[in-house]
Amino acid sequence: MVHRFTRAGVDPLRMEIIGLGEYYPVADNATAEGRDRNRRVTIVVLQQNGHDSSDRRREDADTAVR
Repeated sequence: MVHRFTRAGVDPLRMEIIGLGEYYPVADNATAEGRDRNRRVTIVVLQQNGHDSSDRRREDADTAVR
């Protein structure tokens, strides 16, 4: 996933990879179905500018009205 984001233009220094599946599985790794369920990616996006999304929508609306 990091490679995909990097190819899309995201600076790799702004990303972090943490592998938790070994320690926090959601299913038993003894079966193929369980291993498939444990192959998952969680993406957390954090704000950079301190504005919440409602602030951004208001700014966008204000710009559109002008």
